Parts: sequence; C-alpha cells; structure tokens
Amino acid sequence: TISYQTLDPGGELTPASALIAFPTGLDTPSPLVAYQHGTLVKRSDALTENTFNAPTLGLAASGYVVVSADYLGFGASKLLHPYIHAHSLAISLIDALRAVRKLAETENIDLNQQLFLAGYSEGGYATLALQRELETHHADEFSITASAPMAGSYDLSGTMVQRILDPSPHPNPYYFSYIVLMLEQVYGLFDDFAEVFQAPYNTLIPNYFDGEHDGSEINAYLPNSTEQLYQATILEALNDPGSKINAALAANDLIRWKPTVPTRLYHCQNDEQVPFANSQVAYDNFQARGATNVELIIVDDSGFDQNEVHGRCGIQAILMAKEWFDSLVSD
Repeated sequence: TISYQTLDPGGELTPASALIAFPTGLDTPSPLVAYQHGTLVKRSDALTENTFNAPTLGLAASGYVVVSADYLGFGASKLLHPYIHAHSLAISLIDALRAVRKLAETENIDLNQQLFLAGYSEGGYATLALQRELETHHADEFSITASAPMAGSYDLSGTMVQRILDPSPHPNPYYFSYIVLMLEQVYGLFDDFAEVFQAPYNTLIPNYFDGEHDGSEINAYLPNSTEQLYQATILEALNDPGSKINAALAANDLIRWKPTVPTRLYHCQNDEQVPFANSQVAYDNFQARGATNVELIIVDDSGFDQNEVHGRCGIQAILMAKEWFDSLVSD
C-alpha cells in the first residue's frame, strides 16, 4: 500500500492511499492498470485495509502493475467520501497513478508505457471520470491504451434521477442518500437536512455515514419508499430540470464529451441497481459527438438471478475487459 498527497473537493491538499500490486517473475516491462472499486461506506472495507482484492490481485498475477485507489474518505483519508463527485474522484486517481509510477521507478520495476483503466459500479463511474480528465487535461502526461468503464451511473441527472423518482423499491436505497451528503459537502446545497429527508431520517442519516456502517446496515435503517424517506419538495426539485439539485447532478454527468481512446462500456442489460440506460445514454451521446473508438458491450445476464444482476455481472464484465486488455498488451 502507498500513501500520497492529492486534493480534496475544495482544492486543499489532503492525504490519500492506494493498494498496489506488482507481478512477479517477469523479465519484460509491465503495463499499468488503474482498477477502480465499487461503492463502499464502511472505512474498514477500504482496499488498503482488506488487501485481498480479487480484481487487483488477478490482474497483477496476469502481468500487470495494478493501482487500486481507496478514494477520498477511505484508508489514509479521513474525509466523508464525496460519493459520485467526478472531479475529486478523477484528481485523486491521477495522483495515485503518479504515485505508482514513482514507486515503480524507485523499486526498479519497468513499465512498458501502456495504461489501462477499468472499474465496476462506482468504479465504472470513477473510470470514465478519470478517462475524461486524462484525455482533456493530461494527455501529454498519460497516454491511455484502453478504458473499460463498467456499470457506472454516468447519466446522473437523467437516468439516475428517473430511478430515484421511480416508486418501485430500490435494492440499495442508501445510494441516493450518499449522493445527497456529497451535494451538501461539495456544493452546500442545503441549510438543513430536514429540507431533504423526512423525520427522523434528517438527523439519523448523517450518523449512518460515519464510516462504521456498511451499505446493507444503512439499507436496513431506511424505508424502501422514496415518499417515506424524502421531502416532497426535494422530489419536486428532482422533477425540475432547472433546479439547483439537478444542476449539481448534471455537473457530475459524464456523458457530454467525446472520448478518443479505445473505450468499451460494459453493462448487463437487466441491472437492477445502476440501470443499463446509463451506458446507452453515454454511448449515444459519444456517438453523436463523433466518437469512433467507443463500443457498448452488453454482458449476458440471462443466467443470473434477476434480483442480483448488478452484483453478479461484475465478475463477468471484469473478465471480459481483462481479455480485451490482454489482446492489446505490447509484446
């Protein structure tokens, strides 16, 4: 594991950490992979606390140098995690890439100059945020070989808002509560959480996200119904494209730009947590902007329990992305 310096959402220096895995027994330079993990809430679940992370170790065993950042709010970082905040995710991941390059140099581990990006769920979102930041502002420092964002909530202000407003129960009701905390943390949107959450959740929810509870524990405390959890005024604001909350969500959409490096968006069509439409909308927007290097890859979920597609799809998607990366590795 490594610790490094990065920037918090306010632009101040702050510590961060990452899990690093090196391949063994290789006599040729290795490609570098940034692998981004899915949603975590409990601090003790951080990758640097639980270093047995199957995708990270599996990629390293296949010859890749792998960096898997904790994200702000985990490991060395004691902040509240700014959940689905595109800019701070991307900046902290870029600094993790710099840190692993420096470590490889110190340890005399040769990198072959290829860089692959991959991640699932929040990690899929983080991967596309990182890719956009690298392509837009750091192309002279980092050349991406290929990027595989998987099952991310790229269309926050569209697809994800519609999912929140959908009266059918969400299997992880804590997701949007987590986003609300980010909107307050980063944008200061609310004078009081009573504007957002109904009693008693307006006082309870900030305590649930203290780093001592995991997502399933928080879900157990929350009602499945959005009408029971959220104030009617916040649901009305989500229905208003001109509202402050929708403007903040739209600022974190990842669909309004043009990727140029080889990109594959992997997603199971029947994902019950992060709707497939996120990837479809992103793909359609990229195509409309003239992107020629982006593919939408539908992962077969017909053999999965349809109530658990999101969780089960990850392994299949990651294996498909790895197979693609393997085909691109320089000899």
